[in-house]
Amino acid sequence: MRPLIGAVLFLAMSYAQGQTTWQGLSFGMKHEQVRDALSAKGFSLHGSDEATTSTAEPDLEVKTNSATLSSNLKPPVANASMFFKPELSFDAQGGLQSVKLDLDQAKVFQSTPALQPMALLPYIAGTSVYEQLTGKYGPPTAKRGPCDNISLASLVGSAQECSAKWNGAGQTIELFWNWTGLIGRPEKLSFFVSYSRIGAVCECVRPRRSSNLPQTHFSALFDNLSPYSGVPSI
Repeated sequence: MRPLIGAVLFLAMSYAQGQTTWQGLSFGMKHEQVRDALSAKGFSLHGSDEATTSTAEPDLEVKTNSATLSSNLKPPVANASMFFKPELSFDAQGGLQSVKLDLDQAKVFQSTPALQPMALLPYIAGTSVYEQLTGKYGPPTAKRGPCDNISLASLVGSAQECSAKWNGAGQTIELFWNWTGLIGRPEKLSFFVSYSRIGAVCECVRPRRSSNLPQTHFSALFDNLSPYSGVPSI
């Protein structure tokens, strides 16, 4: 059964529990402890006990939960599922130091074929994840870019980037996405959420991934807009 989080993105996290992080894991846990803890949540950990990076399966499925999306987009796009690939990093002593959730774009489009054009993906994922994180942890301690006010129309023909960070209880949470939608060039999106122990550095490479999807045509953006929203500056 696929692990599913509905209304709140990361219910297993709690600032009141020191360095407890994603899915109830604790920083410093060894591979075997992480493997057992994730198994109880329906995940399997892949990688040797000597590996500095391991992956978990299956993908984490997250239901979008956004009043903004519900008011501006039609179903099923407004409530599409987002899928994330978990990647866990361990320090030289074999202790857990960071978790990265990388957006599985292919699976998102497979799950919701109506999610076209591609410019809808950074709008939906970025809006939903940011609203859920701020709803749980409050305003970010640092923010760069249009994280809190993504305009769907402005994503066409532009390059935009968001980085928002929350610090507290021994960890840093970061939401990061980079979108390139320049006309005549391949559309690219990098999108992840990371959890790092304070003092540790998340090995969160920010790749710019290409897509084989066709270029966005501006008129196609309106196919999935709610008739009540008009032409938004969302």
